[in-house]
Amino acid sequence: MPNNNEGAPKPVPWAKSKAKELLRNDIILGKVNERVNAQEVYLMRPQYKDYAMDKFRTNLGNLIKAVRKDIERMRKDCEAYGHDRALLAEQRCDIDESRTFNSWHQSEASRELLVDMELGLHKEMKPKELWLSRQQYQAFELEVFRKAIYAAVDKKDKMRFRMEMKKIRAPAPQPSSDDWVSVSHDDIPQGRRN
Repeated sequence: MPNNNEGAPKPVPWAKSKAKELLRNDIILGKVNERVNAQEVYLMRPQYKDYAMDKFRTNLGNLIKAVRKDIERMRKDCEAYGHDRALLAEQRCDIDESRTFNSWHQSEASRELLVDMELGLHKEMKPKELWLSRQQYQAFELEVFRKAIYAAVDKKDKMRFRMEMKKIRAPAPQPSSDDWVSVSHDDIPQGRRN
């Protein structure tokens, strides 16, 4: 029954009400559907009683349709997303089946490159020549390989620079003669002597 008392405050409009939020959750969870009698739903929660039964029945029907429409839209979005991901994966597949598109950072090729860079091969050869030197490198595009070389060189330079700056900002403490206080055996309390 709606609250018809003259002095009582008006209920919150249905669109922003807690009752609508609760009803929407019940519909999503499957507790309420179009087969359930509107009167039974109306009696489920005390928050529904702030609204007239005839208006509640209309709001219930509209909300069921809206939720059904939202769920259908969500389902279509998920299907489209899955379809797009499949297309992307298909585009990434090359004719050469031996070629894989794994993460560079987790690959054996990245570890091999670090070894070759320690030997200085990246300075002796052009990136394309180095890329052609190992089969593991060719599992990745030449551009990915080039970027990995440049990133590794850049990382080393930045690390070296950071260490230099650290030395300048906070030099290692040097012990000075002022830091040492001479203590004679007589200055130590009786209980602390060995």
